[in-house]
Amino acid sequence: MAVTHQASEQLTIQTSDQAETIRQDGYRADLRVHDFDFEQAGVGDANSTIGLIKLPPGMITIHADLCKIVHSAFGSGRVMDVGYDAYIDIDGTRVAADPDALQSEANVASAGSFVPNDEAGLRIRLSSLRGITLRAKVTGGSIPDEATLGGRIVYTVVG
Repeated sequence: MAVTHQASEQLTIQTSDQAETIRQDGYRADLRVHDFDFEQAGVGDANSTIGLIKLPPGMITIHADLCKIVHSAFGSGRVMDVGYDAYIDIDGTRVAADPDALQSEANVASAGSFVPNDEAGLRIRLSSLRGITLRAKVTGGSIPDEATLGGRIVYTVVG
């Protein structure tokens, strides 16, 4: 084996002769934290949804590994997906909803918390003309009255 000295794709671009002509988005992005709190009013049947937050328009990167969702006990067999509603891309193209883009089938049967997808370094890049609503969906049973959900979504906006 040998000692190696390698560089990320980003560093390679930034130090190349073309660096002056390449947009350096990483230098202008501000890390933002958006908290949310929710309490269910009445019982919601299986497949009920909870709107969490609306991300602003522009080029967004969700830092899923920095996000956290805390929940009360929803009951035996309950799981939660977290994703986004359909939206319009910056170029005017309609983008279909992805109901489990951030999390698929998190166990919410008993009280606890989860980091979406629980993968260090996970990034979800989106760009929208009018913003994007993030939404949770409960399957495997109903949402009990007074169930709670809260947490934070961490993202950057470029531009």
